[in-house]
Amino acid sequence: MKKFLIFGVLLLGVLFLLPFLAPFDPTQVDLAQLKFPPSGKHLLGTDFLGRDELSRLFFALRTSVFIGLLSGVLAMIIAFAYAFLALNAPKMIQSLLLRFLDGFLSLPNLLLILLFGAFNQRAFGMLGLSLLLAVFSWGSVAKVIYDEFSNIATREFILNEKALGAGRLAIMFDQILPVAKSSVFVLFINTCAHAISAEALLSFFGLGLMVGEASLGNMLNEASQAIFTGVWWLVLTPGLAVFGIVFGLMLLGERVQKHG
Repeated sequence: MKKFLIFGVLLLGVLFLLPFLAPFDPTQVDLAQLKFPPSGKHLLGTDFLGRDELSRLFFALRTSVFIGLLSGVLAMIIAFAYAFLALNAPKMIQSLLLRFLDGFLSLPNLLLILLFGAFNQRAFGMLGLSLLLAVFSWGSVAKVIYDEFSNIATREFILNEKALGAGRLAIMFDQILPVAKSSVFVLFINTCAHAISAEALLSFFGLGLMVGEASLGNMLNEASQAIFTGVWWLVLTPGLAVFGIVFGLMLLGERVQKHG
């Protein structure tokens, strides 16, 4: 787990520094270099406004990963709060909380996110979009946390802690969480991956970040015309980036789950 955390911190550091390595200003419009294919000057080509695709990709990676991480953190906070209430509530209230959670999970979350984005009059900022994705993704996280923690809570060492008078909050975070840390970490990784793909989908349909903001979804949105004009690099670059990030996170989660 420590190795994975160190690797994650290093990766975040690289993503944070990427924009400083951009060879051009990602917002710089150059009408003399519209739709240039990859070359020595523009390694990934230019877009319909003559902007350097590599520079935009560097900024887009940071934006999309930041949204994924922030959405994952917010979803985990909401899920932990809800699971704690459900675990420690009286039987009747616990039953109501679990039934509400089941009903929430039965909703088509992606469709609701698209509808909410469509009715929103203004484009989202990074914080607003992260919160929106977290609000519609915490349910599955809370369900898994509740099931995992309720199983661990029946173990003998937890019952001994209760008998010794340990507080409920202390038991949950000092005793149960360390046992379930691998499962929680995998949940966090998967939530971040789904948030990154959801941001890409929303922005692709023009329902996510503000137009012009460098994100993988906006790059795909701007490249939607490229499919019919033969400008293949505008589709390939952000498409491979989304696939690589989501696949890499899923693979990381699988390895953490396998090795504990």
